[in-house]
Amino acid sequence: MLEQFDGAVGVPGLLWIIFLGVLLPWSVWKNTRLSSRRPLLERGKYMAIAATQLAIFTAVGIVVAHFEHLELFPAYAFRWAHLVAGLAALALFVGVNWRRWEQKVKSGERRVHLVSPRTPRELALWTCVCVAAGVGEEILYRAVLTTLVWRITDNAAVAIVIAVVAFGLAHLHQGWSGAAVTALFALIAHALVGFTHTLVIAMVVHFTYDLIAGLRYASLVKRFGYKPAEPAT
Repeated sequence: MLEQFDGAVGVPGLLWIIFLGVLLPWSVWKNTRLSSRRPLLERGKYMAIAATQLAIFTAVGIVVAHFEHLELFPAYAFRWAHLVAGLAALALFVGVNWRRWEQKVKSGERRVHLVSPRTPRELALWTCVCVAAGVGEEILYRAVLTTLVWRITDNAAVAIVIAVVAFGLAHLHQGWSGAAVTALFALIAHALVGFTHTLVIAMVVHFTYDLIAGLRYASLVKRFGYKPAEPAT
């Protein structure tokens, strides 16, 4: 994966780098500050908006990949080692956050309200969010952004670091510690893509992790009688 690093980056690619690397993190940071002072959205509405937004970003990213001649899904030969690597990554992601999820519920972290599906409708919407994030974010960050920056810098390590930082900052709505953990997960996902030479394994891991997170939150919310904290003043 990501062998296609020859050639100059065109205007679509440059604009996409600026969007993912600068404008999106800034927008997330700004909206997070504003939302901390506002009433929480209804869960179903939030999930529908999140899934739609991710789908739109992914569609635009695929168009950019087309114009920049990026091959997102080259021929792939499955090996059992890839499955083992994917399961190991998933176990690590879940293990790192297992207690953190509980702490967030007990502390009344406001975002928990938005990502804890409690009805069949909300579970269906959350599954849509997981699909959109699992597929979309791997395309956008692990493939498109990384490859475009690699073309500019001619340095794979620099490209991966920039993509990892951009991915972490795009998750600032989880707080700085959450963004840092997300950036670590992104680094591992890059390693997984590099090892398997495909986005597919990372996509499945990403989707499964997000789904587990939502189900875990939903269980904890019921167990501890979760109440979201009041808006900041």
